[in-house]
Amino acid sequence: MNDQESLAEAFAQLADVDDVSFVTGEFFQRLCGHYVRLGGVDGAGLLLADTTGRLEAPAAAGDRVRELGELQLSAEEGPGVDCHRSGQVVEVDDVADVGDVVGVRGRWPRFAPACRLAGFGAVHAIPMHRRDRVIGAVTLFTTAAGRLDPSTARILRSLTDLATIVLLHQRALHHQFLVIEQLQTALTSRAVIEQAKGILAERTGLDPGGAFDVMRGLARARNLGLTALARDIVAGNAGPPWRGPQPGGTPPVS
Repeated sequence: MNDQESLAEAFAQLADVDDVSFVTGEFFQRLCGHYVRLGGVDGAGLLLADTTGRLEAPAAAGDRVRELGELQLSAEEGPGVDCHRSGQVVEVDDVADVGDVVGVRGRWPRFAPACRLAGFGAVHAIPMHRRDRVIGAVTLFTTAAGRLDPSTARILRSLTDLATIVLLHQRALHHQFLVIEQLQTALTSRAVIEQAKGILAERTGLDPGGAFDVMRGLARARNLGLTALARDIVAGNAGPPWRGPQPGGTPPVS
């Protein structure tokens, strides 16, 4: 398989995701593998922000890269962290540049020596962003110092853009599923409450508003949620039938 075929296959695999059975872990690991194969790099790792903005390291190609990803999170420094904060590409041609003020060691006092100890000479971080929204960064590692070939860098940025779009699409779908589920739960609860209110009104002779007041009082007295009490009433598990209104118009609550 030539380079163009490999590139086409990688893009097709990333774009062809099943919305229902999408598994993020598998997608992330496959993405890291594509970076290594297409970019000729020696390692690739992802830093991804969750819904609260907290960075995580969900996948990496190689144990050394995985450890460096965890170090970036714990030390809050490194190319991926800087890339995510700025939304800009971060390139370090030579990790051995250890100048005290402007060198790599000065920027990343913990990450730089660990990167060199792991055998890497250069790092290249690409932001995962869509317009102004940055959701993470891809960090690429090479054992030799030097920049990525410009054409290769463009390909990897395009790969990152595609992966970002897929992830944002999946997040939007997940949010929609949660909203639909919440609405369905709310509608079901409302239907059960209305049904229980009708049963209680029939048993007590109260109007619907008075029956609802009785239900609220019973829920508080029994330390139950209103929906849980309503289910008990509908199922006939809420105790003996309630009496009608008492003298003075006060309905019983126990």
